[in-house]
Amino acid sequence: MRAICPGSFDPVTHGHLDVIARAAALFDSVVVAVGRNSAKNYLFEAEERVRLVEEAVADLPGVEVAALDGLLVDFCREQGAGAIVKGLRFASDFDFELQMAHMNHALTGVETIFLPASSHWATVSSTMIREVAAYGGDVSQFVPASVATAIAAKVTQRREGVAAMADTTATHLDALREMVQQAKNVPMSASCMVNRADALELIQRARRSLDAELAKANKVAETSYETLVRAQQEAEQIIKAAEEKAEYLAGQSEVMERAKRQAAQLEARVTAETEALRREADAYVDTRIAGMEAGLAKTMTQIKTMRARLATRSGLDGGETAALPRVQ
Repeated sequence: MRAICPGSFDPVTHGHLDVIARAAALFDSVVVAVGRNSAKNYLFEAEERVRLVEEAVADLPGVEVAALDGLLVDFCREQGAGAIVKGLRFASDFDFELQMAHMNHALTGVETIFLPASSHWATVSSTMIREVAAYGGDVSQFVPASVATAIAAKVTQRREGVAAMADTTATHLDALREMVQQAKNVPMSASCMVNRADALELIQRARRSLDAELAKANKVAETSYETLVRAQQEAEQIIKAAEEKAEYLAGQSEVMERAKRQAAQLEARVTAETEALRREADAYVDTRIAGMEAGLAKTMTQIKTMRARLATRSGLDGGETAALPRVQ
């Protein structure tokens, strides 16, 4: 069966690759569908994300990469896929993905397979990677080497772009100031004469640069806000998962303590019962031995009586009787 692993992969992380590798082990072939959404502010363009994912999965047999436009179910139909594979990091992921799974199945009958994220990568997300990288943090342990290099280059490029726009605006303003400084003075006033067209052109250029800077700043602010919201949501999910884990471990600890107490009680009871059985067995054996002893004593008495009779009848003493031949 052919399966689809969809996602934005902006950027692709080791958590993504873990799910893809496990899916490849379950299905004949897997297509990694890199989604494109014009309403989103991506760190990497779709073509860049496709290339980075291709490099990351190059060593996985049976895995392909393709860009995803439109509905996922239509893509599944085009690819001849019978299943969608989704990785789940938290319980809250399941609530959303379950609705999508029901909808996709209702539309085309395609099944959705959920794979729980490996514990080592459960807290790693593309959102967190972008946020850490934007502030100069090292994300190399969470993504493939080629992706880490691409992230560093992209962050540097964005910073240089903002700096270049600021330099352009400053250049236009400096030119306007120089024009004013070199303009002819108006006699008997603090005014000066400048070329209106040239001045307006410089002002217009500065305005365009400022508009571009403001648009860029607004986009960065919007992206940062979205990232902050997602980071906060993920932080809440991590805290919730940690609380659930702590509660589970506490329950397990209580179960272990109860099991230890029950084991100790069982051991004490078995020891007591074993000791009682031992005493009963000793008493039984002692009774049997005492009976045997009494029987032997009676037999010895009878033997002595018989020997005494023989001695009286035949005039034998004890030594002579012992010398008589044995009856075969």
